[in-house]
Amino acid sequence: MKSTLKERGYEAEQLVVDDYVRRGYVLLEQNWTMRGGEIDAIFRDEGSDELIFVEVKLITAMVGDTIGYVTPAKLRHLQRAIRRYLVEYPLLHERYSVRIDVVFVDESGIVERYEDIYL
Repeated sequence: MKSTLKERGYEAEQLVVDDYVRRGYVLLEQNWTMRGGEIDAIFRDEGSDELIFVEVKLITAMVGDTIGYVTPAKLRHLQRAIRRYLVEYPLLHERYSVRIDVVFVDESGIVERYEDIYL
C-alpha cells in the first residue's frame, strides 16, 4: 500500500531527526505546533550553544532549485513559530543562539541541507 503524502512527510521528518541525532544533536521538540505555524524539529547543540530550528521539505519532483520549495509565506509562518517558541522558553533563548536549517528529502533520502539560513 502506497503512503499518503502526509505520511511520507512524517517519514521524511523522522529521517532528518534520526540524522541530526546521529550527528550528536539533542532533540528538544518534534512537530512543535502553535496556531498558524509548526516547527518540524528543534535541536540543541551543546558544542556550539545553538538552538537549531529545522524545516523539512519533502520533494516529490525536482523543479529547478530546491530552495524554491520554501515560499515567503512558509518563511513567515516559520519565523512566527520560532518567535513564539522562544517566548514560551525564554531560558533557552538566553542560553543559546538560534540557527535555522532547511533540509530537503526525496524518495532516496536527504538531498540537500542548508544550515544557518537567514530569514
